[in-house]
Amino acid sequence: MSKICFVCPDLPSPAGGIKQIFRQVHTLNNHGYEAYIVHGNKYFNITWFEHQTPSLYDPDLQVLIETDTGLKGRIKKQLKKWEGSRNEPHPRLKLEPNDIVVLPEFYGKYLNDLYPEARTVIYNQNCYYTFRGYGLPGSEESENTIYKQDRLEAVIVASEDAVNYMESVVKGKPVHRVFYGMDDQVFSFQDRKQKKIAFMPRKLNVDAVQVLNMLDLRGSLDGWEIVPIKNMNEKEVAAALQECAIFMSFNHREGFGMPPAEAMNCGCIVVGYAGQGGNEYMLPDFSFKVEQRNIRDFALKMETALQLVEQEPDKAAEMRLKASQFIQSRYSMKHEEDSIMAVWHQILS
Repeated sequence: MSKICFVCPDLPSPAGGIKQIFRQVHTLNNHGYEAYIVHGNKYFNITWFEHQTPSLYDPDLQVLIETDTGLKGRIKKQLKKWEGSRNEPHPRLKLEPNDIVVLPEFYGKYLNDLYPEARTVIYNQNCYYTFRGYGLPGSEESENTIYKQDRLEAVIVASEDAVNYMESVVKGKPVHRVFYGMDDQVFSFQDRKQKKIAFMPRKLNVDAVQVLNMLDLRGSLDGWEIVPIKNMNEKEVAAALQECAIFMSFNHREGFGMPPAEAMNCGCIVVGYAGQGGNEYMLPDFSFKVEQRNIRDFALKMETALQLVEQEPDKAAEMRLKASQFIQSRYSMKHEEDSIMAVWHQILS
């Protein structure tokens, strides 16, 4: 049986894409496959969500380091710690001809440098990072892209938008979709809400500052508490969302964008950007979608949502329930598991 090794950066802070890599490995093992997470640091372990996922290590996992900030910068900072290391990888990481390496998209132009002799699958959770670090056509990185290599056997994505994007990129290679599942044992529906507004400062905080200050100057936030979701583990995030009546989405060029979907599952009314990938679940029956980077419209739709909660609580409750029911009907853990196994059956058959 083929061994399936998912490369995963040693990132200690919460990131939904990391959790999804772990869940795919966990699902494969539960169905009798031999699958592993591959970290760089022998002693690294994710602690912000619970797991018992088998892992290997390869100290030579590295990319060139550039000046960057945010999630991508933290990933590269972690990788730099092991650059030039002469330590040997885990013995189980010795790849046989039938083994498969699964690489995440955010290594961009460096993907073709990783495990160049191995059968390769790209788990592309954000199609808008596909060409990160590339130059114009004809440049070295564009000519040497992983997407031109025979060793690439398939691309896995997480939304309909990403399927359409990647089918425009790869020729003669299958693009498969797995569905994310919202764990209703953690992100469970709560109908008793407080006058709290949640948002994630790590996503377009410059827009959040504008929208919230605009609302404050108009007196629309009187009696409301703003809850920035940061430095929280998974259970703490869920608890915060379960209290909040409204979640502000600042999704930006997302392959899917889990936070708004998790907020809906917890019973929040979501207002904000879909970020492309979120268009499939931010529907007008139960959310207030805003055109990307339209600050004024964001503020106006926030006022509509605030007034709905304050003046028509029954209608607001109906909207919250409808959103949660939609998320569970389309993005259940069972649907995630089934889609993962269907995809890997096709890749391995």
